[in-house]
Amino acid sequence: MVVSIAILKVLSSYPEGRASHAALKADLAILSSREWFGRMRALAAIAGPINIFRDSLVTRDAHGWGITQAGRDILARVESEGESDVAGAGRSKLQIVASSESPAALRASLQSPPLQLMRSA
Repeated sequence: MVVSIAILKVLSSYPEGRASHAALKADLAILSSREWFGRMRALAAIAGPINIFRDSLVTRDAHGWGITQAGRDILARVESEGESDVAGAGRSKLQIVASSESPAALRASLQSPPLQLMRSA
């Protein structure tokens, strides 16, 4: 279920909500940090049991994966509930759920030119 939420989150970061299988796999690998997993786990707990295929939250075809309107709606609901459920804790769920960098921002930073190392002669 955590992976399902991560897939929805990554697909929603694409302008048209579609990504090739390779791009989706690469984004999930890039985002596989403890912090990201914690955020996705918090969202998954709010979402409850979902199946991205049975519930028609994503589509798959020869060109890749796409998030449906139902997928966008459940992600928006889950994120909204995570932000509004701030009651009493010293740390809000917003801090846990809100991503400091979106998948799109991470992709952009990885596509920037690599640093050139200078060797002393």
